[in-house]
Amino acid sequence: MASHYISNSKLFDEGMKKARKIIEKHMWRELTRVTHSLAIGAARYYYEEGGPMMTGNTITSYTARFWHKGAEMATFSASEDWRKPIRTKLTEGEVFPAGATRYDGENQSYSYKAEVITDRDYGENTAFKFLSGATPSGATYIIRLTTGTEYSEWLENMRQIDVLTNYSYRVESDMKWASFWNKLH
Repeated sequence: MASHYISNSKLFDEGMKKARKIIEKHMWRELTRVTHSLAIGAARYYYEEGGPMMTGNTITSYTARFWHKGAEMATFSASEDWRKPIRTKLTEGEVFPAGATRYDGENQSYSYKAEVITDRDYGENTAFKFLSGATPSGATYIIRLTTGTEYSEWLENMRQIDVLTNYSYRVESDMKWASFWNKLH
C-alpha cells in the first residue's frame, strides 16, 4: 500500500496560497466599494463645502479608478449615481448667465464669465481621459481620485479653494488598513 504522506511544509504552502486568494478576493471587493465611495463622497463633500464656488462640471466630474497590479479593475464617476452635468465646460470668455438653471436645479444667482481655457468637453470625460493615461505600475493596489476640469486647478491656485486636496487627506486615514495586504506579499 502506497503512502499518501504530504509534508507539513507543502500543506502550509497550499493553505497560504488559498488564504491569499480569499484575502485578495475580499480586498478587491472592498477596494471596488471604496473606489465608488470616493467618487460619490468627494462630490457630495465638495458640494456641501464649496458648491456655490464650483461649476457643475467640477462637482459632477469627480472620478476614481482602482488598479490591481497595473490592470484597471473599476472606475466610478460621481455623475453615475448622483448629479449629471447639464452642459459642456465653459471656456475662457464664455458666460453662464444669472437666472440660468444650474446642474443642481437651482437658478444661477449671478453671471459667471469663464477665465480658464478648457477643452469644452464634459468634466467626466476629461477625468476618464486623464485616468486612462495614468496607469500605475509597481504597486499591488492603487486608487486615484481626480476631477476632470481645468477649472479645478485654477480654483486651487488662484482662489485658494480646495477642490481635491483636503478630501484626499481625509480619505488617507481611512485607507491605512489596506497597507496590511501589501505586507502579506
